[in-house]
Amino acid sequence: RGVQSNLGLEGLTLSRTGSSPSRQEPLRLFAINESPLIQDLDPSAAEEGGRLRLLHYYGAEGPPLLLAEHLYALETVPLALVNGVSELLALDNAGHFLSLERALTPFGWQVKLFQIAIAGASDISNRSALQGSLNNVRRIQKQLVLDFNTLDFPMQNFEGMTWGPLLPDGSRSLIIVSDNNFDTAETTEFLLLRLKLL
Repeated sequence: RGVQSNLGLEGLTLSRTGSSPSRQEPLRLFAINESPLIQDLDPSAAEEGGRLRLLHYYGAEGPPLLLAEHLYALETVPLALVNGVSELLALDNAGHFLSLERALTPFGWQVKLFQIAIAGASDISNRSALQGSLNNVRRIQKQLVLDFNTLDFPMQNFEGMTWGPLLPDGSRSLIIVSDNNFDTAETTEFLLLRLKLL
């Protein structure tokens, strides 16, 4: 049971509970493991990329309160040596996020950006394991925003994501950063993207 070695909490983001920012306003915290927990690994579901738990906490006075866990289905990447979610970013306070998935394969890094929504997703916090058929579980909704491997530059291990400045046309920008893994063959890169919401 528990976290696989070096595959623990990787994505983390905050959102406000109200409609306007306030220092006194409680926050909601969302976190997700990079890869499935040991008890959620299912050899019979090898065609799936993995079953992750997105954790939803409420933070006010006192210890954070776990409100729910939701099933996040990881994309399948053939021949992946490492595959997981490397970052989350709240789009609003209504349960919409960006998720960054990246996998290392013998052919290099595969990176995809998704827009996800937790509305309607089942609460799986009472499930001790995510094995076998999960047909009665409503998963987090996902929609592909960008497959980075369609871009014309070498892929890196992109692991960080945050909002950038407003662009001259008023649109929102997104900054994504890679981790060089202390490897001279890899680089730390910053990408500045214009975000067009789906």
